[in-house]
Amino acid sequence: NWEEGMRGVGRESSQTRWPEITALRNSWKESPRSAKKLIELSLNLDRQLSKLYTYAHLRHDEDMAEEIPKKAYSRITTLLHAFRQETSWIEPELLSLPQEKLKELLQSKELASYSFYLEKIVRMKAHTLAAEQESLLALAGKSLESASQAFSAFNNADLKFAPVTTSQGESKELTHGKYLVYLRDPDQKLRKEAFVNVHRAFAAYENTLCELLNAQVQKHLFEAKARGFSSCLESALFPNQVDKEVYTALIAAVRSHIPALHRYMKVRKKALGLSELHLYDLHVPLFKPTQKQISYEEAVQLIID
Repeated sequence: NWEEGMRGVGRESSQTRWPEITALRNSWKESPRSAKKLIELSLNLDRQLSKLYTYAHLRHDEDMAEEIPKKAYSRITTLLHAFRQETSWIEPELLSLPQEKLKELLQSKELASYSFYLEKIVRMKAHTLAAEQESLLALAGKSLESASQAFSAFNNADLKFAPVTTSQGESKELTHGKYLVYLRDPDQKLRKEAFVNVHRAFAAYENTLCELLNAQVQKHLFEAKARGFSSCLESALFPNQVDKEVYTALIAAVRSHIPALHRYMKVRKKALGLSELHLYDLHVPLFKPTQKQISYEEAVQLIID
């Protein structure tokens, strides 16, 4: 039960929600065994909160206009930010240990199963702030997500598309999910109307969307600068141990093979028998697709299997 999980793990009414973590703040450095106790406790709580978040997030995504799932999603999101704030001291204090003490922890048998977890933290040392600064960043976390959440609500709940018409004159509802289906339909009139109606709906709010996009860019810029990265690109790649050269090489490889893409577009245009090729013609299959329909119950069983 989700509510029981929230009461058991979240303790939403408490000022210090996880006193068992705070209680270890002075003792965890005493030995690898004490450090292991802190790591296992924080990771276990994180795992439980993540499960609660995943359920609430998926229920919220079913219909973002529904009030009850929206409230549940807001509660668990607030709780996750609170958890990050209350545990924000762990990594800075770990990294503030003398080099010998840190080396002892990394090489201890008690922490062998957490070696990769610890190595990732150590790798981020140059971009990890002091405990007070990390706490401040964690406190700002929820407000920094506002632009993303506002766009999500707009895109998935408030934005509506005009219906589309097939070449036979049949009117069809247009939604995000059906849009991709229509782009694969052999009926070019249907594809074109779906494409135009979707983009026309977004274009009607271009100023709002520009401000939301700018807010998201400013969030990335703030986080990159706060952690001492040279760019937003570096801040995005570094935690995942991806070199910037990998990213730029990928772009260069795509650009160097543009002529192959152009040749493919000529083949597609000819295969579809079109005098002009448009963006709404790029997803329709060149060969007649095999039509297979299954019931909802069969789909559920396939996913479970």
